[in-house]
Amino acid sequence: MIILMMNKRGLGEQFNWIFIIISGAIILGFFTMFAVKYIDLEQNKEDLQSIRDFGNVLSALEKLQTGDNGASIDSNNPEEGLRFGYKLRLYYNCQDAEAKISINDGGFATYQLNDEIIFTENEQYVHSLDMWLLPWRFPFHITNIIYLSDISKKYYLVYDSSNRDYINNLELSEAFDFQIVESSNFEPKENSKVVFFTSREPSEKTIESLKEGISDISFIYIDTGKKMVTFYDNGWGKTVEYYADELMYGAIFSSDSESYDCGVKKALSKSRDVGNLVIEKANVLNQINKNTGCNYNNLANMIRNFMAGKYDLLNQIEKQNKPGSGCLWLY
Repeated sequence: MIILMMNKRGLGEQFNWIFIIISGAIILGFFTMFAVKYIDLEQNKEDLQSIRDFGNVLSALEKLQTGDNGASIDSNNPEEGLRFGYKLRLYYNCQDAEAKISINDGGFATYQLNDEIIFTENEQYVHSLDMWLLPWRFPFHITNIIYLSDISKKYYLVYDSSNRDYINNLELSEAFDFQIVESSNFEPKENSKVVFFTSREPSEKTIESLKEGISDISFIYIDTGKKMVTFYDNGWGKTVEYYADELMYGAIFSSDSESYDCGVKKALSKSRDVGNLVIEKANVLNQINKNTGCNYNNLANMIRNFMAGKYDLLNQIEKQNKPGSGCLWLY
């Protein structure tokens, strides 16, 4: 009897300990889960505030007065620019001419791009951004194109004798670290992009030698004669056509041909929307202007063909927009 009672007491103590251990594990798991949820919540709050800051700075940039080379925000300058306060992963996604900017996993902090035309890397690990806004006239004002970059990124614009004048006449933003160098004399560094404005596409052997010892570097080739851009990724890939310098600049800040091509299509879609408005204005002017020398039908037809892809009409449209005495300019 005594032995049986002792066994029962021992079993009771064992059950007590098991209950304490299980209860402790549940409580510990609860607090661990609470701590993880709290950390996630605080991270989401930071990300949400950062995407708001991004939108606010973007709006402020679009309100700046623009000069010949647009307007820019240089985050290296005190009290200027976009600083997140912590390092984050910034993603840019463009598909079917729809684009968005998101932070970290993108599930909580996303900025949908509607009218904004932005060119930037698909993924960046940054604590701040430099921004450049450039008005795009094609030939009438279409929109403002915006370029975004990590403030530590270096851009080597490499030229040879065939493109020396073209490179020297580019009006580049001072917000970015652009280094204009001759093809025979430059040494790229980490976190850089090399943009070739040369008479021919560099060989893969040349690219591989430039990459040696550098892990974070990318290359593109721009044919200014044919207005074509080619991105390098284990070899030269497919080309993307551009139609204006403002779109060409976009290639410098893009990650690959797919992302860049999507941005170009988004810009051209915007140009068609604006072009339709200009044609409507031409129809109105044609009705109210009784001067027989002011016929806007021809100009409207040229703009319609221009929007359909006949971009070689650009100069003709610009000339036709300056009619004779007593006629209003269309744009």
